[in-house]
Amino acid sequence: MLPPSSASASLPPHRDPFPVTFLKHQFRPHNQPSLAKLFLHHRVAVVTGANSGIGLECARLLLSLGLSRLILAVRSREAGESEAAPLRQTCPNIEINVWHLDLNLYGSVWVFAPRCEALPRLDIAIPNASIMNSEFRVSPTTGHEETLQVNYLSTALLALLLLPTLEPKHPGGGPGRLTLVCSGASVTMNFPEKDAAPLITALDDSTGWDSAVAKERCDVTKLLLLMFMQKPCDIIVGPDAVIINAVDPGFTQRTGLFRSLSLPVKVACWLPYKLFAASPERGGHGPTLTPLSSEARRPTAASSGTGRSAREFCI
Repeated sequence: MLPPSSASASLPPHRDPFPVTFLKHQFRPHNQPSLAKLFLHHRVAVVTGANSGIGLECARLLLSLGLSRLILAVRSREAGESEAAPLRQTCPNIEINVWHLDLNLYGSVWVFAPRCEALPRLDIAIPNASIMNSEFRVSPTTGHEETLQVNYLSTALLALLLLPTLEPKHPGGGPGRLTLVCSGASVTMNFPEKDAAPLITALDDSTGWDSAVAKERCDVTKLLLLMFMQKPCDIIVGPDAVIINAVDPGFTQRTGLFRSLSLPVKVACWLPYKLFAASPERGGHGPTLTPLSSEARRPTAASSGTGRSAREFCI
């Protein structure tokens, strides 16, 4: 691990091609942060996309660390309540709420953020929800391509709105934690629109859209999140108030990210999925444990959810 004061922005550019990066992220020995000193009594956390995959595993791990209150932010209340029921049985003394949040709609973000602001405290936020569409789809209210809308535009807006709420409200409470879930592929992929002006208009273009473009566009949105996270902490609340991290959980099973892909693409991905994909339990460790263990006062990225050096995933 890098020293706590290190920030991945100060590291040299990433040079490894995608296959090398992928294999390193999936198969290097894990160096997970220790659980020994992590106890979250009296802490409140919110996790988006929390009804499946990595988000659900983040929720379970937070509960195991003694969290006092957990908010599951989900697009489907029914699906969220279905997953919350066994969590409540396992942790009857912890308050578990299911709140609606549809990142395809700015209005939903603007409703959700004030609800968080009204909480007595908010210590941890993990905006995890992501999508990847094999067919080109446009958000009905914003007019932007859905992957761009959900993975970047609405997630960045939510992060900005939550930053002031994450500021410590009690003496000695320590800084809040904001963790953006990103992807190691974002530092190796092509970015053909990088010189486009305006960039957002280029990313809304449906020309040539297919499964390969869908994957590339998803990776671009994760790169945009890495670029976004460099300034908001200093501008809005300051680095001593909120610690911002971006964590790559690695190629993970049962995330739902690939659910909209066509059947031929799913068949083609089946063998790599079985051979290489990590369990959701392992994938959820990074977005949860790495930020809680970090004291870095500048935005920092860590690779693949195993606590490995940010030097593998510099921004």
